[in-house]
Amino acid sequence: MPGTISEIVPEAQAASRSFQVKVTGPCPTGIYSGMFGRILIPLEDEDVLVVRAGAVRKVGQLELVDVVEGGTAQRRSIRTGRTLDGDVEVLSGLREGEQVVVQAAARPAREGSHE
Repeated sequence: MPGTISEIVPEAQAASRSFQVKVTGPCPTGIYSGMFGRILIPLEDEDVLVVRAGAVRKVGQLELVDVVEGGTAQRRSIRTGRTLDGDVEVLSGLREGEQVVVQAAARPAREGSHE
């Protein structure tokens, strides 16, 4: 039966990885309020803004990137989401097309060198 999600209760059950969702809509005969059910949510392709993981620095709870503006790097706070194949999803703080500085991976010091 089709329905509309009216509320998602933000408390997940750790053991079952489930959470409560309240759905409204016409109820067929035999369906009543409070019944358990499973929801099928059809997923489609989504547009996701990502940056290389090396571009994001964490300072405490802050997630920061350096955005190139006018030839100089400006520090900006962002909010990240999922990690996708070495990239990080950006939920807010950047716009598509903005350039960010990616930090070079730290090289391990060679044995016997004084780098």
